[in-house]
Amino acid sequence: MWFDYDNDGRLDLFLCSFVEFSATSNVFCGDNKLGKRFYCIPRVFKPTPNLLFHNNGDGTFTEVSAGTDIRRALGKGLGVVATDINGDGLMDLFVANDTVQNFLFVNRGKGKWEEIALVSEVGFSVNGTPRSGMGVDAGDVNGDGRQDLFVANVDQEMFSLYRNEGNEFFADVAAFHGIAQATRLLSGWGLKLFDYDNDGLVDLFLANGHPDDMIENYSQQVHYKEPLLLFHNDGTKLSNVSQQAGPVFQKMFPARGLAVGDYNNDGRVDVLIGNNGGAPVLLKNNAGEGNHWLGVKLQGTSGNRDAVGATISWSANGTKRSRYKSNGGSYLSSHDMREVLGMGSAVKLDWLEIKWPPPSGRVERFTDLPVNRYVTIVEGKGRIEL
Repeated sequence: MWFDYDNDGRLDLFLCSFVEFSATSNVFCGDNKLGKRFYCIPRVFKPTPNLLFHNNGDGTFTEVSAGTDIRRALGKGLGVVATDINGDGLMDLFVANDTVQNFLFVNRGKGKWEEIALVSEVGFSVNGTPRSGMGVDAGDVNGDGRQDLFVANVDQEMFSLYRNEGNEFFADVAAFHGIAQATRLLSGWGLKLFDYDNDGLVDLFLANGHPDDMIENYSQQVHYKEPLLLFHNDGTKLSNVSQQAGPVFQKMFPARGLAVGDYNNDGRVDVLIGNNGGAPVLLKNNAGEGNHWLGVKLQGTSGNRDAVGATISWSANGTKRSRYKSNGGSYLSSHDMREVLGMGSAVKLDWLEIKWPPPSGRVERFTDLPVNRYVTIVEGKGRIEL
């Protein structure tokens, strides 16, 4: 996953590491009653350290995690998202771990990292047990300007939506939004917090599938292929609208990855589902008809070219929204780097403001922008390119 941890304008590389495994030293989990070798729970494997590589700017990278909490914290990482959880201008890392606690690596600057998942209450379940973290993402769900975190787990564990309370502390509000209840029998991998209907509020899409293709031999409730889920944000609460979202939500999938992007450039962000052992499924987004939007492609000059770490703010009909450009998230997936800014029923954008990532950190404001089309904004040019 690419992000600029030291604000030098170059994208660095973070690698999740899973478990100790090789063809010669793998664990044999035994034969079950069917006489077949079966899925090994990751708990039986030893954890490993994640890796951080610094971009030297000359086409080479240097591994810089030695001596930091990133190297000291042994985990079983399956997903990571880079975002700024405390608003200090430094990108932090939230890592979803399988059968051990999650990690929250806070960037203290000058190459120093502090792992605070336990004290921040994002490491374990509310019962204090590790879960099977897989898919992960970050976004401002409640519009308070702080980055919330989401992590999907395996069946019986339920998924978590961690509301950012400030002061590097989080509260799991998945039950309040009905997410915990809806995901009790599901295993989540691909997921994304994004505004699917262009009303300006962040919604949630979940792609699910059990890791064990023989699970139905042991369980009557849990299935290998599982349904997709869609939650709509009304400004106060996320509600499960899967039953009204189209016939694809009545089907079952062995889903793993999930990537979002506007493949047909109509301003409504589409979804691609990666399935285990099967063809991918492309979902065309038909929601939000009548809502207006502006698509923005940011191009950094002094900072990284994709403007990872930028803050985009906009106002339509006097309603102000903002979005932080995180990176990573989901599972085995990469998303369209363009941002679609939902305006709801507003027919005109009051203004658009870009706070570019370091090292410049410059702020540029634009007015008289077009609606329902994509524009490119180049850092420092002071104008948009249609």
